[in-house]
Amino acid sequence: MSPDTLSFEGLDRQVQDLIAAATPTDVFKSLLAGARVAAPRAAVFLVRQTQIKGWGSVGYGNEAAQRQRAHASPADAGWLGALAAADEAVRESGTCGGDLDFGQPPSTEWFGIPVRVRQRSIALLVAERGTGEQPWSPALLYTLVRVAQLRLEMDLLRRKLKPEPAPTPARSEQAAADGQEAAESSAEAPSETGLSPAAEQESDADEQQLEAARRYARLVATDIRLYNEEAVMAGRRDGDLVQRLGKHLGQGKETFLRRHGALGPMGLQILHEAYVQVLAAGNEDLLPAAALD
Repeated sequence: MSPDTLSFEGLDRQVQDLIAAATPTDVFKSLLAGARVAAPRAAVFLVRQTQIKGWGSVGYGNEAAQRQRAHASPADAGWLGALAAADEAVRESGTCGGDLDFGQPPSTEWFGIPVRVRQRSIALLVAERGTGEQPWSPALLYTLVRVAQLRLEMDLLRRKLKPEPAPTPARSEQAAADGQEAAESSAEAPSETGLSPAAEQESDADEQQLEAARRYARLVATDIRLYNEEAVMAGRRDGDLVQRLGKHLGQGKETFLRRHGALGPMGLQILHEAYVQVLAAGNEDLLPAAALD
């Protein structure tokens, strides 16, 4: 039986594992496991706003695998930076720069694919081989990455469509007050919507800003979860999520405020809601608002 036949026989199981993955971490683990069907060695890197960091690998020796996990390079530099900037493209190269040297034996072929979600590279899959090494199927790697992207997109969509938690009594009272105020304003306003055209435009702009902040808050929270999956799961189980993630929560807050600090307390509320949904699985008791103070 040829290596290609073996690869295609293994592809179906690896695709099923990707589809069944419960978390982003599970998606990347399944992606690496699947990559062994198509390449002798492969590695996953996570793309942050300013940095590319090693995450995990298969087929490397212990020392090279440890150096890959410890890797960190600028997001806009080197071979990995060029791959991260690729627009839905696969990058091939016979030789690569120093950002892919982890002390492994020399390779003659490299194959890199950006994992893109919402038009943004969030991870990179890089495979390599020496002369004549098998298996080697870039087409299968490409397929696995596309399945991983769809799975991650579905996870984001599911979170977006998840019903909002029931309002607390305080929120209900505030909503009632807001509704009364809106009703009074509408009764006084001359237009059908209760707003002048200028006010309508301002309202639309405000909502767009808030939606952009919500999306960014989810990205910040997801980034924390990707790098700290074990701590997240243990914190949920043991009820000490804030203690385990304290430093990361603070760093995420600083990152969020650099972009959306003008929103003030409303921005912090948006970030807190994203933290609760992504990191605490909707349980606010595990991650109270005071954790952002």
